[in-house]
Amino acid sequence: MTRAIHVHLDPGKLRFTATLERHFPQIRDEYLSLPDDEYIPWFEPGAYNHGWWITGFFSLEYSDKEEWFRRVRARCPVTWRVLQEIEGLHLASFSALDPGAIVYPHADQDSGTIRVHLPLVIPEGCEMWIDGQVHRWQEGRCFVFDNRLTHAAHNPTQRRRGLLLFNVFRDIHGVEDEFPDRPSLRFTDRPT
Repeated sequence: MTRAIHVHLDPGKLRFTATLERHFPQIRDEYLSLPDDEYIPWFEPGAYNHGWWITGFFSLEYSDKEEWFRRVRARCPVTWRVLQEIEGLHLASFSALDPGAIVYPHADQDSGTIRVHLPLVIPEGCEMWIDGQVHRWQEGRCFVFDNRLTHAAHNPTQRRRGLLLFNVFRDIHGVEDEFPDRPSLRFTDRPT
């Protein structure tokens, strides 16, 4: 018997999504209040054409950024309080995509996690592609997907797109069967 391969997961299967959505107005306000100098370019410059910015709250992989994380957490206390309640947090940041920015198709290394987006500011026309399927975010509604699948994003608008982006460990949240083991790749099929 073949199991269905899920591209995304019903956010209701994760206990924390209702809390995130309930705090959406405050989280969005904190995102909008952060000055540009709290953002840095995404860590892999070849992953996008231009204008992909993040500001961090937490990461198991970038402990050298702890001073920056503390500063951001102090400026965004509601966001940080809600994130602290999420068991199995692997990384968390605000992600901003400038007008005309493209995140090239890629698949993340398997770190045992799934990706969660809480869309904060989504201009009409912004899209994400996951394993060949188009996804359009809805402000204030969590979106959960398997980031080991090839995914990309585009902001064809004149406004910045913003979301809360974080990873949680699949096994802690009991969703490992929803996302069976699959090989992970790195950046692929970049536009020329």
